[in-house]
Order: sequence, then structure tokens, then C-alpha cells
Amino acid sequence: MKIRSMIFLKRFSQDEMTVLCSPDEMNDIKLTQYSNPLMPIRTYVGLTDEPYEPDFTYGSNSYVVSQKPIDTRLFYIPTKDITLIQEADIDLDDH
Repeated sequence: MKIRSMIFLKRFSQDEMTVLCSPDEMNDIKLTQYSNPLMPIRTYVGLTDEPYEPDFTYGSNSYVVSQKPIDTRLFYIPTKDITLIQEADIDLDDH
């Protein structure tokens, strides 16, 4: 299991910042923002304390749309809520 990107979502004044770990490489967010206001992001389940429930809001309007394969979930996240995407090369199986 590898992490290729870490996605940081906009922090609300009363909440902690949400961080999603993705096995996919996220490239130019600005181009995505202009072409599509919702960015599909596949994330690993269980790497953070977030509950990752379908009725829980991530960012302002994010929601779970798929739970396959079992260790990842697909979110559609408003690109305006993404504050930072950091490239990563973390192999969780090789520690």
C-alpha cells in the first residue's frame, strides 16, 4: 500500500483540518478546478481518525460515492475546499 498524495482540506474555525491520503498522484489542481468543480479523490480508509461515513461532511460539500476496493473510498471533493496537495512516496508495507 503506497501513499502518493496527501490532500489537505479547508479548515473551519471550529474543526481540525482534514487530511486525506491517496494512492493516486494528484497533478495540477488549478487545471482541475477550472474544468471540474468537484475533484474525485480515492483515499485510504483507516489511516486517520476520521470516521469516513457517507453522512459525514468533508470540506463544505464532500461525500463518499464508493467503497470499492475495500481499503479505499472515492470522494468527490469541491476543489475550492482543497488548501494543499502534497506529493508523497510512502510505502506502508515496507517499514
